[in-house]
Amino acid sequence: MNTDGKLIVPAKFDKALESDGGFAVAKTGDAFFIIAKEGSTSQIDIAGLQDVRRFSEGVAPYRANDLWGFINTKGAVVVKAAYKGVGYMSNKLAWVKNEAGQVGFINASGYMKIEAKFEAAKDFTDGVARVKSGSWSYVDASGTMITPPAADSYGKYFDGLAYAKKDGKVGFIDKKGNWVVKPAFDKVRDFSNGLAAARDGDKWGFIDNEGNWVIDPQFDAVKDFKKTSK
Repeated sequence: MNTDGKLIVPAKFDKALESDGGFAVAKTGDAFFIIAKEGSTSQIDIAGLQDVRRFSEGVAPYRANDLWGFINTKGAVVVKAAYKGVGYMSNKLAWVKNEAGQVGFINASGYMKIEAKFEAAKDFTDGVARVKSGSWSYVDASGTMITPPAADSYGKYFDGLAYAKKDGKVGFIDKKGNWVVKPAFDKVRDFSNGLAAARDGDKWGFIDNEGNWVIDPQFDAVKDFKKTSK
């Protein structure tokens, strides 16, 4: 239904995924469909089709004959199903795993932009993706590696920073792999609109991108800051 509560597409599907860019994927039985926001429905016609995931940046991963590729919003194949696994298109790149088990990144046309040389990878966020070659590190959209400082775990980049946890405390690193907020917090959330939620003991507050308290820890639970219209 639309934001007025009007049912645009009849409730006739077994399953439906969230819309992106005005297009969603739905399924009935073994058949997959593309649903446009105005309500038009078209069946995806691909031989050996087994699965279709949600759209992202105008393309959706699909699986046929046990291999993965991408379709566009018209249901046409734009990247032939030739991979053991794929991610979602994000920042104009998606990770793909070849039949040798190596992971690289392609664009929406299927061109390999970052060589398949990793053991594993995550989707791009904020122009950077996590990749694994023995240990986890990062790569930017040009293929330049970012080596983070030694830590127990790392997060995704948002607002230019990613969290990293070391010896039970959490801080943030920049896109050069340097600590910009020392690991001094018990728990954090990703940066959103210039602030990140951080927990000191059992109370949450908000810090800026230098680690300074903007709102002192005083809350039992918090959500991320969102932009609001005036």
